[in-house]
Amino acid sequence: LHSVTVSGNDSSTGDSLRVSSSGTMVLTNSLISGSCHNDGGTFSSSGGNLESPGNTCSLVGPGDDVNVADPMLGPLTTNGGPTMTRAPLLGSPAIDSGTDTACLSLDQRGKARSDGFCDVGSMERQPSDQDPVFFDGFESGDTGAWY
Repeated sequence: LHSVTVSGNDSSTGDSLRVSSSGTMVLTNSLISGSCHNDGGTFSSSGGNLESPGNTCSLVGPGDDVNVADPMLGPLTTNGGPTMTRAPLLGSPAIDSGTDTACLSLDQRGKARSDGFCDVGSMERQPSDQDPVFFDGFESGDTGAWY
């Protein structure tokens, strides 16, 4: 998994990521918020990953930060681009903490990762990005969230 954000996932076992049998999952510049479960497989790191809470994936790559209390992510919403994302909020430990040599040129939204420092996860925070005022979907027109 390269430059992905895994956060807020639900499963019957409570795990965000699971590797079974003899499989290997390699993570690079990825943000994992939840827990990993090794069911006979292996988690491996190429570096630049952020994990919260604790090191349940057993990541030991260069630049991995595995004891983050709060990754400081916004809600899953439209932040530009074709799919919904969870934006790193101002002050998030994901901002500028990826392994730059492994940095992809574009984020999930198709925006450039061009400031010289790579964010961890699927979304690169841009200078023009603003944190939402409300976290209930109001800004994105999600009328199902209006009360």
